[in-house]
Amino acid sequence: MPVEVKSRDEIQIMREAGRVVGQVLEILAREVRPGLNIRRLDEIVREEYKRRRVIPTFQGYPHRGDRWDYPATVCVSINDQIVHGIPVDRVLEEGDIVSIDLGATHRGFVGD
Repeated sequence: MPVEVKSRDEIQIMREAGRVVGQVLEILAREVRPGLNIRRLDEIVREEYKRRRVIPTFQGYPHRGDRWDYPATVCVSINDQIVHGIPVDRVLEEGDIVSIDLGATHRGFVGD
């Protein structure tokens, strides 16, 4: 498979996508605290992505071998969950370890 060299314009779009992801991750990090229902993180991403006019990369992503597509905009893993946890109705407790994975598609390019 040949390497595809990106143009300066394409690289700029990729930077913009990555910048959005970074900005929204900073917002999410400020929200993580005991008592937070992690479903709220998905709501925040939806609001921020709409405002920034980007597409949530993960939402609807097909899962290999299963019949479901990823239902959220963000992956939130708590404690011993490895990766790609779905933000469900779960309230954070003091001492929980939270991992967040986020992707945004902007003009056809993904920041993750």
